[in-house]
Amino acid sequence: MEITLAQAAARLRQMEDVGILVHENPDGDCIGSGYALLLALRALGKRARVLCSDPIPEKFRPYLPEEGEAFEPAHYVSVDTATPALLGRYGDLAEKVEVCIDHHPSNSSYARETVVQPEAAAVCEMIFSLVEILGVSCTRPVATCLYIGLITDTGCFQFSNTTAHTHRVAAALMEQGVDYATLNRLFFSTKSRARLRIEKCALENLEFFEGDKLAITAITLAMKAAAGADDGDLEGVTPIPRQIEGVEIGVTLREKAPDSWRVSVRTNSIINAAEVCAQFGGGGHVRAAGCRMEGPLPQVKAALVEVCAQYLRR
Repeated sequence: MEITLAQAAARLRQMEDVGILVHENPDGDCIGSGYALLLALRALGKRARVLCSDPIPEKFRPYLPEEGEAFEPAHYVSVDTATPALLGRYGDLAEKVEVCIDHHPSNSSYARETVVQPEAAAVCEMIFSLVEILGVSCTRPVATCLYIGLITDTGCFQFSNTTAHTHRVAAALMEQGVDYATLNRLFFSTKSRARLRIEKCALENLEFFEGDKLAITAITLAMKAAAGADDGDLEGVTPIPRQIEGVEIGVTLREKAPDSWRVSVRTNSIINAAEVCAQFGGGGHVRAAGCRMEGPLPQVKAALVEVCAQYLRR
């Protein structure tokens, strides 16, 4: 059942001991929206905790609140998570999710009640409004979490999902004292040595197909270990194939377990990335989507090339 943000706020006011579920391979938007919601619920006097199947990348930690005491949630909500499969080891909790707050048009409506706003550049835009509806002050810690989600899901306001409303929200967050210059530099102008090593691997493994309109790279577990990279370093690799002149579809494969791949598809102007990923049971946005695939790397690449070629030849 679809509800409004105001209705979601009403449900949250009635909850105590809330578990906030975010997707595996956490990115800035799910982390920022999850922890901003945690702070808002704590401001209402409720206990809340964020639950993620994978570790939160270290570069986010200095800007996040303390986890607090452990407790067994009585209620579950999810943010920025379109399907139960994305919950990873918490997937069995999907049937207990009472409210899902998301911006993916491919949301599978697994929660009892769902708020989906595809026009939102980031779920953090939605949480910004939700905080206001809840009557909670948008403190600097809350604003910092939201700003991180905003910049990471818009490529620091470079992606086509950025709207005038996105900039208005960013301005409001800046007015709360967010150290935006430091955050922009950390997430977009600073690279660890591990990040550089893994980027080198990604560039060396680039392959081009369909008249160079399709670019695919892969990062294996062995490459990740050799580079000393964590999942946070790998997030920066995802855009590389699409950034190449003339490429319409950029695909990055990340090995999560032997012969098990997380596939990230990024497109430029003529292809719907969500449609491509839907062919493999995934989904997402028009310009950015993902899915999972199993099998040896050559087999997975061949399947992706076959499907992407169909879209490029239309």
